[in-house]
Amino acid sequence: IIVTKECVFKPGSLKPWLSHCLFSALFISAHRGHLAAVRFLIEKGADVNGHTPTGRCPLHATAAKGHLHCLQELYAAGAHLNLLDCDGHTALDVACLFRQRRSMQQIYNLQWQERAGSVRLKCHLHEIDLFPHQCFDSKLHTWHRGSLSPTQRGLSTLFRLRTMVSDLEVVILILAASHSAANQSSETNSSDVTVRSPNRTPSIP
Repeated sequence: IIVTKECVFKPGSLKPWLSHCLFSALFISAHRGHLAAVRFLIEKGADVNGHTPTGRCPLHATAAKGHLHCLQELYAAGAHLNLLDCDGHTALDVACLFRQRRSMQQIYNLQWQERAGSVRLKCHLHEIDLFPHQCFDSKLHTWHRGSLSPTQRGLSTLFRLRTMVSDLEVVILILAASHSAANQSSETNSSDVTVRSPNRTPSIP
């Protein structure tokens, strides 16, 4: 049994009391922006997601005062961004209420990082799912060389050959259309010459 000036603590009740003291100190340090104290208390086991009787956690306190370094330290230690107080406010809502634009921006960035980390994208898309210009652009992430199996490489080559053949067909059609248009214009000019020639007066010898 540990005896102090104020009260008597049994061995089983010392741990909750110590945890409460660490949390209280962490809340006050985060509210006042003492980064060194925040780091020390986190290392000693202070609960970053603990809350006061009103439901406020240290993240609410540091967001309300705009201490970005403490906010980042609490988040790195495992503080949740979406914890609600008794009024239903998150740390972002508290920052909005106190008009702390820097805290709002920091929390927005952290939330975006969480959402981006949960997204799983394909390592690459198949050639059939791409547009023709994407297949031949080496600056895009969809450009792969040497990592395809022989079957996939054959399909890729066949797809590119089909694309080249379709492009050649379009060029041939354009050339044929321009050639036919030129022939029609030449035929029109020759018919005008044959019609106008009888109207000319013969030259006097």
